[in-house]
Amino acid sequence: MFCSSLRKRPQWESVPSNLLSIPAPKWQEKTLNTHDIAVPIHGSREQEHMRFLLLSASDLDAQEEVVERIERLSLFNEGQHVGIVFLLKEKDAKNGFTAYIQLQTILLNLRFEVSIIPLNSLRALSTAIFVYQRQILHAKPIISPVPPVTILPHCSARGQLQEHTKNVLSDMFHGFSELAVAATTAGGQNAIKEYVPDKDQAKQAIQFWLYG
Repeated sequence: MFCSSLRKRPQWESVPSNLLSIPAPKWQEKTLNTHDIAVPIHGSREQEHMRFLLLSASDLDAQEEVVERIERLSLFNEGQHVGIVFLLKEKDAKNGFTAYIQLQTILLNLRFEVSIIPLNSLRALSTAIFVYQRQILHAKPIISPVPPVTILPHCSARGQLQEHTKNVLSDMFHGFSELAVAATTAGGQNAIKEYVPDKDQAKQAIQFWLYG
């Protein structure tokens, strides 16, 4: 289900019609006071739901309201089965990467660990939510995780990233999700090009995430 208030939010106003046009799963429009999207967790007791906030750079202009909404979201099931969908590309071309980092800072200050789902297109919203839900519900614990810093040198479109490039990127971004978002947005690409001294290395790091 989705909240009817999305119709009054300029960056999200097309979401209701997009969701209602999907044959399956069937979406319902309701009044949701604390979140924007809720999807049922199949097989759960008492029909539990996974809840999501939909945010964009424009929403962060009213930061106090965003903080209040995130705090309310954290109260559901002790912060479990919740997520934030963040729209990277707005109609007015606001810098989505800068706002994404701002949102990360807000969550850090709140000490609330919640996944942020980057969204490039509003039409991909339903798919992104259900893919995320499957990943969370079917995630298997990793016994011996590989440190991300050992994988980072291989995240290059050609060859490997140099030691200095690896160190710069690991200092700039807290994990692969942040790096991936940066490499696929204009603001993030400019930041990588600015701080990575070797321009070819910066190009290879960006192209890895753009073209795989």
